[in-house]
Order: sequence, then C-alpha cells, then structure tokens
Amino acid sequence: MQFRRRHIRPTPDVESADPIGRARMQTATLPDYDEIAQALIDARAQVGAAELHGAICGFICAGGTDFEPFVIAISLEHLLDVETPEPARAHIALLYQGARTQIDDDSFGFPLLLPDSETPIVERGQGFVSGLGLGGFADERKLSSDGREVLRDIAEIARTRLAFDETEDVDEEALAELVEFARVGVLLLREDLRAGQRTASLQ
Repeated sequence: MQFRRRHIRPTPDVESADPIGRARMQTATLPDYDEIAQALIDARAQVGAAELHGAICGFICAGGTDFEPFVIAISLEHLLDVETPEPARAHIALLYQGARTQIDDDSFGFPLLLPDSETPIVERGQGFVSGLGLGGFADERKLSSDGREVLRDIAEIARTRLAFDETEDVDEEALAELVEFARVGVLLLREDLRAGQRTASLQ
C-alpha cells in the first residue's frame, strides 16, 4: 500500500506548547492497552482494545455525544450491566473521557492506543470508520479534498491485510510511518468535521 506523504505533517512539540494545554494532556492520560484489553474481557465485549479506541475516536470526531447507544452498537452492552466489575467500567469510561479530551486538545499530543508488542492498525482503522458512522457522519463530500483522501486511505487500511518486508528494521519503519499517518489523519478529519459542524450551525 502506498500512502501520500503530504498528509503527514510535522507534529508540534508538546513540551513547547502552552502550559495550560500541557496540563490538560497530563490529566487526560489514557489507561494502557493491557488494562483496556482486560476490561473488555471482564465486560464480555466482542471488540478489541485498539478497535474500541478507534471507534471512540471516530464517534467523537463525527460529533457523537450519546454514549449509551454507542456502546450497544459496538457490542459493549454488558458494560451497562451492574454485574460487570466496576474496574472494567471505570477503565472504559476513562478511555472514552480521555480520548475526548485529547482529541479536543490543540497541542496535537493525541496518541493511539496500541500494544507494545504488535500494531493492530487494521483493527483500529475498522473501529474508526465504524465510529464515524455511529457519530452521524455520512457524506464525505463535506470534507476537504485532503480529508476525503485521508478517510479513503484509512478505510483502505481497514479493508487490507497488511504485509511488510521481511527485514525487521524496514518493518518497524513502515509500521511507525503508518501509525503516525493514522494519528495525524484523525486530527485532520477532526478539524474538517469541526469546520462542517460550525458551518451547519450558522445556517
């Protein structure tokens, strides 16, 4: 797969960002991947940690706000059961709240929730595309040309079984570039969709 490098722009240095924005990022630290993976097992979920974070991000970017129908739609309905352990519910709620804070932050420090040992970027792409739809996004014509291309690339990632060269160093470089593309792509789509929401509110 070939992705257009012009979409990947330098990320501002978070340490040089304004202190208020930096403090907000520190208070919005996400639970780690293993904590969310265990929480999903405890909640009898049919979705993985990376896919869930992708879905949450897509949902938020599209302007979604109603959490209960969202968790039901992504097979997390047991999260609403009183029998589900409180730590599991708390971790998933923290993931949702932290993702919303980080996506809305202007310091560009938004991270992807991925494991250390592997990169399930395909599952994350699938979650993001699903989350956009659950958040109410339905018309890519409302995006900028760059936004449409990024969305199509993320959708292609979601449909693709990725293959990398056998050389380990090349694999790591390719994965790192793909992860950064996905991260910056979310932020670009967030800005596009925000602009569309502002325009709609003025009409």
